[in-house]
Amino acid sequence: MAKVILTGIDWDSSFLYVFDGPGETGAFSGEKWLLKDFLPHLERLEVIDETYGYWQAKWSGLLTKGEALVECMVEVCYSGEMVYEIEE
Repeated sequence: MAKVILTGIDWDSSFLYVFDGPGETGAFSGEKWLLKDFLPHLERLEVIDETYGYWQAKWSGLLTKGEALVECMVEVCYSGEMVYEIEE
């Protein structure tokens, strides 16, 4: 398990996208949240892919939403440091 710590987060430019139907192709629907508004509802996020660059971090993966798993993408804009804490 790992934890990513970001400092200097721009909360007005950081979002979470939740897509209906994991693994499906074609047309889709979903919701866009301000990340700060969604964090209190976050249960579990399994990261499958991650991208970093130019003061931005993006993760895509599966989000536990009640009993269901849904696809999601997290975008975080930050101006500080990024620190990985890895439990072994």
